[in-house]
Amino acid sequence: MTEMPVPLLFQMSLLSIPFVGPIAWLVVLLVAFLFGPFPYWPSFFLICWFVLTKPMPIRAKLQQVGFLLVEFLATPFRTFFWYLDELLFPGYRDIVIEPVFIIGGPRCGTTLLHRTLANAEQDFFAVRHLEWRFPSISIQLLIDRLGLSQFLGGIRYWPDSTVGDLAARMHPNRLDDWEEDGIFFEELFCHHLFIFLRFPYPELLAPMDSFASLPASVQRKMLGIHRKVIQKVAYIRKECPRFYLSKEVAGNDKISLLLQFYPNARFIVLVRESKDFMSSLLPLLKASTSAKNAGYDPSSNPAWFPVVHERMQRDCAKLVTLCNEVIPPQRQMGLYSISLFDDIEITVERIYSWLELTLDDRRRQELASLSRKQSQRNKGYHNPVEAYQGFENYDALVQSYAEARHKL
Repeated sequence: MTEMPVPLLFQMSLLSIPFVGPIAWLVVLLVAFLFGPFPYWPSFFLICWFVLTKPMPIRAKLQQVGFLLVEFLATPFRTFFWYLDELLFPGYRDIVIEPVFIIGGPRCGTTLLHRTLANAEQDFFAVRHLEWRFPSISIQLLIDRLGLSQFLGGIRYWPDSTVGDLAARMHPNRLDDWEEDGIFFEELFCHHLFIFLRFPYPELLAPMDSFASLPASVQRKMLGIHRKVIQKVAYIRKECPRFYLSKEVAGNDKISLLLQFYPNARFIVLVRESKDFMSSLLPLLKASTSAKNAGYDPSSNPAWFPVVHERMQRDCAKLVTLCNEVIPPQRQMGLYSISLFDDIEITVERIYSWLELTLDDRRRQELASLSRKQSQRNKGYHNPVEAYQGFENYDALVQSYAEARHKL
């Protein structure tokens, strides 16, 4: 075999350099596609199909394409850091999680309760938006080492626009805020009710929102990855308190399987009359959707409200079944939202007693101050209250919680 002259071999190597990058990227993308934890590719590609084929204003389309492009390009990096954690910090898998799940209806005060409890970091540990978005020990330590935690945490989730400001008043959210688990399923898996707010095609809601319709193996895989993220956060915090505090009010399909994952789980069920939560929820959904889609009003599509209304009816019916038939009575605590709004301190004291935690005097003073601020705050928006049909069983559950409140 004749040896290739060195100068020619060198020249051919130089010529091949431009092709190394694309080839390497294809290999990395293929590995990420096959073995990466995120996203859930069937949902991702279904969303792509809708963006390509369904009508929507061009500015909204551009924002949607931008989200999908970032998601796609981030996949190799997420995969790399996910497996880097397995090599460098395998001890995180030994952490036992004892969760307290805040569930119930949206716009019932669950964010207020979640963030109030999470602020007691000696009693609970929760996950911040920044940690959900970058669920890697390696990345979080790198952010901390580079001194970027404060800068990144201060970034506002909502865009700087009129409708973004409205959404921020309805649901304040910076990246260092304690945030609900739904953010993780939306931004990492592309499968959650929240993804519908980014891609408001009415026909897309059902396949993006129904966790129970996914293959059983996929459901278990998603919740297994979710548990690993919680364990990673606990590992970073080092001395974590006993309870992990979760909020997930848009994923009742997950609860039955969560009971299998966490035999020791507790559930705080916070509810509010349908006329009140629906009258508050619909404006938030509109504002959130518009903020994420360059001002597009989803209610301009006549099919939007019916699918949202039907979805909320179904989810509320599911919640009633969970409370009455699925979650063991001793592992759930029902709360009426007005109790929380009227007196945060008494509500938190009840929760602490149920969890066998001690509420010290300093914390009581903080809660009393928070109650005063909450009663005096100017929301900066007003939602007219309207009645909505199809929530009779749910409202009966709310009424039972309200009556129990008066007996205390």
